Amino acid sequence: MKKEMLRINNLSLEYSVVEKLMNISVCLLGGECVGFLGLENSGKNLLVDFICGKHDINKFSYYFNGSRHIDTEDLRKYVYRISVTNYLIDDWTVAEYLFLVDESSFFSMMNRKKLISRTEALFREFELNIDPDKRLKKLTEPEKRMVDLLKAYSNHARIIVIEDEFEGCSTQDIQEFKILLDRVVKRGIASVINSHSDNVSHILS
Repeated sequence: MKKEMLRINNLSLEYSVVEKLMNISVCLLGGECVGFLGLENSGKNLLVDFICGKHDINKFSYYFNGSRHIDTEDLRKYVYRISVTNYLIDDWTVAEYLFLVDESSFFSMMNRKKLISRTEALFREFELNIDPDKRLKKLTEPEKRMVDLLKAYSNHARIIVIEDEFEGCSTQDIQEFKILLDRVVKRGIASVINSHSDNVSHILS
């Protein structure tokens, strides 16, 4: 039986005249990937912002991982957002990016080997064939997204929000990302697709 990861009941939130939510109820289950669809200014982005812990509504309660909460601190800690802006530190290696470590500042050669070994073990677990010592700027567009997905997993995310149009990726690339996404969410993680691309939303969710 799939575990309820996040339940929101009757959420109303007004961010601006055109950005508002009225009595929204959502339930995200671990092991499922859902897509948010709707017209421009229909509230998708505002709902995603709330799920990511951006908006804290006084005295509003929601259920996360089976427990009742009245602030968004846990959401901020356990939700990972995948977007193209994540890859701006493109001179880091894959291993450094995965575990947020700048080798030149913090790690000796011995620890660097441990970091690479840890990354290799993670990649073997999910059948991903990428060199941990490769720089982010040398990765293909699909590889960047796959690495970011495993970063979410390694950071113990319970909900993964994917906000990406997958520019530079073919339909086959997106389908291969979907295979990895399925492997990750099967570990009891909930995933939300919030993309303006109907093709991306259809394939991933």
